[in-house]
Amino acid sequence: MTAGGDVTSPPSGAAPRHESAVATRMARQNVLYDTSKTIEILVAEAALRYSVAPPDVMAAQLDRLAALIGMPSIRFGVLPLDRAMPYLPMHGYWLLDDVALVENITAEIRIEDADEVAI
Repeated sequence: MTAGGDVTSPPSGAAPRHESAVATRMARQNVLYDTSKTIEILVAEAALRYSVAPPDVMAAQLDRLAALIGMPSIRFGVLPLDRAMPYLPMHGYWLLDDVALVENITAEIRIEDADEVAI
């Protein structure tokens, strides 16, 4: 409850931070429509099936991914559950132009060396 007794109002400063986060996320998605780039998305089927949010949120996220299919600058693939993987990736990673980002449990590692990114 806030000092004014209104239980529905967010804490002071929470709304602008939330709005800023949403605006940042939306701006980041603009790259999906940049036809000068090629975006490749590879996701494990388990990641699509495991419920990490309420059903309506999961449905909206899956709908968003499905909308990307067929876009000329996007390649979307799913690693099926019924196929053996030659090795288990231990961390998530992203390749962004000439930069590789590797995310582990405690940090995000930014790799900018062209020889390392090429690996």
